[in-house]
Amino acid sequence: MSNVAVDINRIVLKEFLGVGMNVFSFSPVSFIYSSSDKLEDVFIKPIKRALELNLVPIVYGDVIFDFKKGFTIYSGEKTLDILAKKLSKNYSKVKVIQCGDTDGVYDERGKTIAEITSKNFPRIKKALGGSKSTDVTGGMAHKVLESLVLAKKDITSIIINGETKNELLNTLLGKKHHGTEVVCKFNIYKGL
Repeated sequence: MSNVAVDINRIVLKEFLGVGMNVFSFSPVSFIYSSSDKLEDVFIKPIKRALELNLVPIVYGDVIFDFKKGFTIYSGEKTLDILAKKLSKNYSKVKVIQCGDTDGVYDERGKTIAEITSKNFPRIKKALGGSKSTDVTGGMAHKVLESLVLAKKDITSIIINGETKNELLNTLLGKKHHGTEVVCKFNIYKGL
């Protein structure tokens, strides 16, 4: 496991606990296994139990066991993708919130794109870049692509700035946020 990922997770937990939210952290190595970088198995019962106890599961990307390679890096986006798909079988409304250091996804002029769908993605795609910091999982382009996969299953993803005061809280409460929503509006997913 990466010390950096664990350290960041501890900071996030501390902040949630500081505002009185009941949260519980899950490292991906505890519930996801892969083989040759492909999903092999997911053990979702502990996360479902946390939800039953009104705990908000906090997950993140990190190193997981891989049956063929020993270990592999599994991004937070992939982890959220798996959980959202699994949980959508038991819950009527599943929403994914991804916190980063930007106000969502920016266009070529540096302005936040309010909504991304499969229809406008080809036009937006050229503006997507990697990350300005080290990101072994693919940066913003990866976040959007994984979010579009979720949108196919009618799961909305919201990409917000986790450094902006009250942005996550407002998003959790369904209030106005300043990020980007990746949603399903059309049943045509060409080019993905």
